[in-house]
Amino acid sequence: MNWISKILISFIKSCAPPLSIFVVPSRRLYEKSGKRKPLSDKVLHKAHTYILLNCKEVNPYIIEFDEMVIRTNPNESVSDLRDKYFAEWFEDRIMYKTPDGSARHLEVIATKPSRHAYFHNGYFVNGYKFHTQQYDEGRATDNFGVCVRGETYNVEQESDYYNILQEILEIEYYSSGPSTVLLFNCIWFDNKDGVIVNKNKLVDVKPKSRLQTDDPFCLASQAEQVFYTPYPSMTNETKDKWAVIKTKPRGVFEVTEAEMKEDEVFQVEKRFESPLTVTRVEPLCLASTINTYEQISDEENERIEEEDEEVEDFEDGGDENEFYYSEEEFEDGDDGDEC
Repeated sequence: MNWISKILISFIKSCAPPLSIFVVPSRRLYEKSGKRKPLSDKVLHKAHTYILLNCKEVNPYIIEFDEMVIRTNPNESVSDLRDKYFAEWFEDRIMYKTPDGSARHLEVIATKPSRHAYFHNGYFVNGYKFHTQQYDEGRATDNFGVCVRGETYNVEQESDYYNILQEILEIEYYSSGPSTVLLFNCIWFDNKDGVIVNKNKLVDVKPKSRLQTDDPFCLASQAEQVFYTPYPSMTNETKDKWAVIKTKPRGVFEVTEAEMKEDEVFQVEKRFESPLTVTRVEPLCLASTINTYEQISDEENERIEEEDEEVEDFEDGGDENEFYYSEEEFEDGDDGDEC
């Protein structure tokens, strides 16, 4: 391929519309926040695989992969095979086995993202203001409760997923256009034994019942905000349980203009009530369609900025954990992942 062809391909890629995984109206709550950390190989692989499995444009290739591994590995779980091999198979499929150029728009996510990610204490996304649990310590309002909708749920079996937000990560892919994916790293409640729909069709969680999972991520675009609150009086029925309180995202109040006040709090609390039967079309951890939200207007951004002016600046803190390499490991080496 000569240099003219390379320039032409680069131009076509830059003009192509961004993938849905990159189109989620959101913004950092605190512009001064954000700490750059290197990810371990294990976490980088898990984050990249999760992003691929939840990008709707990748869905045809997930089906193709599943059909192949069912034939070649009939005794192994398809889910486990996806976790282990899909990212590598997808890169080979897109970069080297699609000569007609029909998958050129997927090249941006076919290769692994940057090893370094930016971590934030707060983000405004989906109309909600999210904070990490550590950042919310000592604050009057907790903004770290997250709900991710499951495929189906009803009164008998709650299948939504509830968790506590631990970290907010910006994962950066290599591209001249939009190429950042926002991930939430969470502690998940056990969906089978730790999430209960009580006799009043309201949802409770058991804070001590945690889901044993090796995959802690969800897309920020999948997240809805909830609050967890203990019951004011303890009985045998409410002991060791938290009530789940949902909030309305900013901009979706069902009120008239006359009812709106300038200083009105934008998050309205309401007990999370489970309907008799609700069917969802986008299952968790599969190639689900990303929700589309209206762009945040300049006027609304200004209002958010005013609300955040009184919030203290980000303060670095927290210990490194198994997710990250220490910075010293990278002092003598070349970064190797700068665009």
